[in-house]
Amino acid sequence: MRHLVFAQSVGGVETLKLVFNGPLWSIVLEVYFYLAFPLLLLLIKPLNSLGKVIAAFIVGYILQFLLIQLYLPEAERFDVINLNVPVYTNPLIRGIEFLFGMLLYRAFTFTEVSRNATKTNWIPTLVSVALYILVVMYVHDNIPYQYRSFFLVVPFVTLMIFTLLKLHWHPAENIVRCCTMLGGLSYVLYSFHWPLMEIIQFYNLLPELDSLPLQLSLLMSVLLIVSYLIYKFLETPVRRALYRKVDS
Repeated sequence: MRHLVFAQSVGGVETLKLVFNGPLWSIVLEVYFYLAFPLLLLLIKPLNSLGKVIAAFIVGYILQFLLIQLYLPEAERFDVINLNVPVYTNPLIRGIEFLFGMLLYRAFTFTEVSRNATKTNWIPTLVSVALYILVVMYVHDNIPYQYRSFFLVVPFVTLMIFTLLKLHWHPAENIVRCCTMLGGLSYVLYSFHWPLMEIIQFYNLLPELDSLPLQLSLLMSVLLIVSYLIYKFLETPVRRALYRKVDS
């Protein structure tokens, strides 16, 4: 029932029921954020200049750090088990990242960026990807566990995207279509890969192969195919129908 109503992470860590669909813990948070989206729009409405948006970013970053400190449990060593509920699935802490995405779009509306590019510029992209990899490596080796990825990487990614916009980065139309499809497919894959693997294993649906790489390749192929079918013939038609309903 917790899985069906997206309340899987409400409660203690012993209630997570990770066996069936562990990744649902993050989707739970996203459901909360989208429900709060109209209220968040009212919250950022007074930010009517780029300076105010930047100030809001700084305040949000400091607030997230303080909230992490506030909700840290008593423990000698922090890991995913004792931080899952108080930090990683805490809507107050992680909701700030959702707000960062809204502020990023708000900042974009206050900047004059040409949307008519004559050619694709790959240099800012390659530099940004290289910097992103370096930041992730640095965070993993030098930042305490409770602050690693989201506390340092999320603001960096936000700044990186804004910088790409300012540098007039524009992907080609075919790349946009490809990335849109891969983005939708990846989210379906993330949402369903765990229960699909559980079902495949429970009912022994795939033949046993002698080679582990071949077995993993077969499993991955099945997951990708099923995810594509869900994305193409279930999610996309439903989303388009909802768009038509809203537009009308």
